Amino acid sequence: MKRIPFATAALLVGCLFITFQLRAAEITVDLSAGYDDNAAEVPDGDGSGVVRYLARWDHSFQKEERPTSAAVFLEGSYGQYLDLEDHYLLRAGGRATFLPPGARFQPGVFGEAACYRDDLVGEDDYNRYLFGAMVQWLADARLSLALRQLFAWTDYPNKVSAPGERSTLLGKGDRRGRRGNTGADGQPTPVTYSRTDTFWTTRVDANWFLSPAFQADLSFHYKILDATAVYESHQEVGGLVRVLWSGLAHWAFSGEGHWAVRDYENAPEGGGRTDDYYGAGFEVVRSFQVADLFFRIDWIRNDSPLAGETYDKMATLCGATFTY
Repeated sequence: MKRIPFATAALLVGCLFITFQLRAAEITVDLSAGYDDNAAEVPDGDGSGVVRYLARWDHSFQKEERPTSAAVFLEGSYGQYLDLEDHYLLRAGGRATFLPPGARFQPGVFGEAACYRDDLVGEDDYNRYLFGAMVQWLADARLSLALRQLFAWTDYPNKVSAPGERSTLLGKGDRRGRRGNTGADGQPTPVTYSRTDTFWTTRVDANWFLSPAFQADLSFHYKILDATAVYESHQEVGGLVRVLWSGLAHWAFSGEGHWAVRDYENAPEGGGRTDDYYGAGFEVVRSFQVADLFFRIDWIRNDSPLAGETYDKMATLCGATFTY
């Protein structure tokens, strides 16, 4: 098994210890299965059936006599592909919010550590530490606005390939990637780089309850990512729209669309490049006393001037969520 950094492991164990000491902790278990038609996110990538296991622990420390609210969480998920290699993600974090009596503005801070390991695409392995601050404005009983500013540091323990090169290693289609020197067997070997990212993100969220059964969420963000791997530094502008309708007893339907424009400072062929990333998703949930059954379908596309960076992906999941 691939190693987890000490700082991340310590935070995970700490949150686990705190959570299990708290009787009011909420436990969520999610079991699902589906199909991912492009697990590596490359042109003409391989698809596979997948089984996903997820467990999460949450606890809130809010007390009525205090103007503060705090919460911690621990989450682990494992994706088991039937025909490809597996991956897992561990996350732990918390938040604290100041709740002045009768105030409409609620400031807060939050933080998170994450560890991701992928046996299919080793260069996607990462350790991430994220910190941020926010302020929420409760405009009225139906509308709330939030401004979030976050900073993250991400370390990739494995070297990464140049843009477009991943398709030569994992894809079945276009092989026109940027290649480096020739190996001992006469085949060109990919150019690889060490990578560490730092990025700042400013995000604005709006939650609007149009009626007791209908909710709309809007989100816009601007991100600046600085990477030691020269071709990964970029600026990004994007947004998300999500609607939720729960007008039928025990049923909920939601749909979303998202987009992002990423301007990269450098490209393998010289100059820069701009990628357009967008997607959509739909989910239906049927609630029962013992569990919630759900079906979800997601589609994403990345359009890039580099052939090896243009791909489509569609994934489906069907499963059950148990809450204790």
